[in-house]
Amino acid sequence: MQITRVFVLIISCMWLIACTSTSTTSIEVPPSQPGLGLIRGRMQDAQGNALANWSVRLAPIYGSGDQQAYVLDEAGGVGGVTNDNGEFAIVNVPPGRYVILLIVEEGVSVAIIDANGMEKVVELSADKLTDIGTARITLPAQ
Repeated sequence: MQITRVFVLIISCMWLIACTSTSTTSIEVPPSQPGLGLIRGRMQDAQGNALANWSVRLAPIYGSGDQQAYVLDEAGGVGGVTNDNGEFAIVNVPPGRYVILLIVEEGVSVAIIDANGMEKVVELSADKLTDIGTARITLPAQ
């Protein structure tokens, strides 16, 4: 009888934890093709306002060590568009390392910056969802 109560308590706790996810985005992410990754997040300006209807692109990183570069393929790269809350989801992404860019206008993009002032690099794995949370972007003066 005591074992049954403990089991029920453990199952109840697991259910509660699963229902109180700490994800910062509410956007639904459609399934990805097998072997490909998924990414989601939320874009805000420096003041915390949602960046709605902005293009978000992933730029793959090439090279290794201190000889690395990322290249944005505006014509055929992987990307998506933020919703009214600044949320985005990108599916069917080949596994690899990427820099996330917000397209300001044709030929002008802004990268998400990490705590060290460098472009934030995200590692996408096959068949896994990567949630970057909320990213604050400092937009260039226009």
